[in-house]
This record gives sequence, structure tokens and C-alpha cells, in this order.
Amino acid sequence: MSKIVFIMNSEKIFYKLSLMFKNLGDFTLYVLKILKFIFKGKVYFSNVAEQFIALGVKSLFIATFTAIFVSMVLVLQTGLQLEKFGAKLSVAGISAIALFREMIPVIVALIVGAKIASSITAEIGTMKVSEQLDAMEMMAVNPFSYLIIPKVLAVSLSFPLLVLYCDVAGIVAGAVIANLSLNINLSSFFTVASNFLDYMDFLIGLFKSIIFGIIIGIIGTYYGYKTSGGAKGVGIYTTYSVITTLIIVIILDFFIGNWIVFLEKIL
Repeated sequence: MSKIVFIMNSEKIFYKLSLMFKNLGDFTLYVLKILKFIFKGKVYFSNVAEQFIALGVKSLFIATFTAIFVSMVLVLQTGLQLEKFGAKLSVAGISAIALFREMIPVIVALIVGAKIASSITAEIGTMKVSEQLDAMEMMAVNPFSYLIIPKVLAVSLSFPLLVLYCDVAGIVAGAVIANLSLNINLSSFFTVASNFLDYMDFLIGLFKSIIFGIIIGIIGTYYGYKTSGGAKGVGIYTTYSVITTLIIVIILDFFIGNWIVFLEKIL
């Protein structure tokens, strides 16, 4: 009996592993297909501009809201703890480094990225189940060139700009809350922050935002393109898109952070 249970469990594990590798292979082929179309120049750049506005510019409000309140919470809580040790002013430098290197790129990627990925998946998924993508192919319009790649490029280009904007909004919001709640002069806050910050802090956050933007665009379009099962399938694949985006962003942040620490030690 125990042998039968072991065999059944082994079959389930093997099936799940094979399914995982199949999905990984499908995703790899999907990415390679996107790269092939981009390198061949088969892109509707007017659609890229349109999607830049729809996915990037229209995400400014939620990005600003996220950056401001994350920054205020970080500065306030860190400042209150540092005040106990007489190092209240150091909150400007510590929070600036944390915001630029880690907090702003990651949290904006989690909040805004999930919103962007879900909207992309829902749109393309709806077109897929209603056979609009098939209709495009019948009219000799490639869905990759016309629909998918413009969205990927738009997110990849707009997301770093969103993060740069949020860096500014976040540090200003941090300075304001430090002035109101911790009685730190605005000029002192910015002076200490600039003394702590290095150009690498800015570049690290920018590098992360570029990677996150590419991943968000690819994941959103991938699940939309793979959608099946009618209206119910659209909801399921949109959920997959959001969950995958959140998990991949967190995992990538860990590995990118470790890689950067390693490089800083050897350089």
C-alpha cells in the first residue's frame, strides 16, 4: 500500500515538474518571439506612444500616491526611533538611500506594476477569447507587432520615468513630514540627504526600475496572449498575471540587490 501511495505521489510530482518546465519553455519562446519582432523593426510606433499614455501617464496618480505615503511613513517612523539616540537629523540620509535604492522602485513596481499587468492581461485576454486576435491575423495584421510589442515597449520606457518622478515626489514628501513632525528644517533635510546620497544610489534604483518595467510588460502580455476559457478564463489569467508580477518583482529585487552588494565589494 505504501509503495502504491509513493508511486502516485511521484507521478504527481513528476507531472507538476513537467508542467512547470513546459510553462517555462513557453515563456522563453514567447520572449524570444518578442525580441525577434523588435530586432526586425516590426513595431507600430504610433501604438507605442498611445500605450505610453494609457499605461504610463495614466498611472501617475497611483504612483504619486504610493510614493508620497511610503516616504512619509518611512521618514516618520525612522526619525522617531533615531530621535531617541540624538541622531534625528540622520533620518534624511538614511531614508533617502532607502527610498532611492529600494523602497520607491520596489513598492511602485508592486502597486503600479500589478495595476498595469492586470489591465494588459484583461485587455488582450478579452480580445483572445472573443477571437479578435484571430481576426487581426486574417486581415494580415500581426498581433505581436500591432498589440503586444507596443505594450511591452511602452511599459519598459514609461516605468523608469515613473520611478524617477516618484523619487522626487517621495523625497519632497519625506522632507515635508520631517519638518512638520520632527521639526527638521527643510534645507537641513536636503543638505544631509545630498551628503549621504551617492550617484550609485540613483543608478541602482534606475536599473531596478528598467528591469521591473520589462518584466511587467512581458508578464502582462504573456498571460493575456495565453488566455483561454471565455470570460472566466480572463479573470483567472488576470489573477495569474498579478500574482506572477508580485512574486517575480520580489524575487528579482532580492537577486539584483545581492548582485549589487557583491559588485560593490569587489570594485
